Amino acid sequence: MCRARKTVNSAMQHLAWLVLGTTGFLALGWLIRRRSKQREEREKTYKEFIEKIIN
Repeated sequence: MCRARKTVNSAMQHLAWLVLGTTGFLALGWLIRRRSKQREEREKTYKEFIEKIIN
């Protein structure tokens, strides 16, 4: 019985690490995408500002 319990605990621990890792990668991907979008918006705003000054 003790061996079966260790196996179940080990499997649950691996599952928890898998869920945490997946969640972490998804959050990291979301953050990178968000920052990229913010940078593009800043560049667009800057270009529009420069065009207004030139024209």
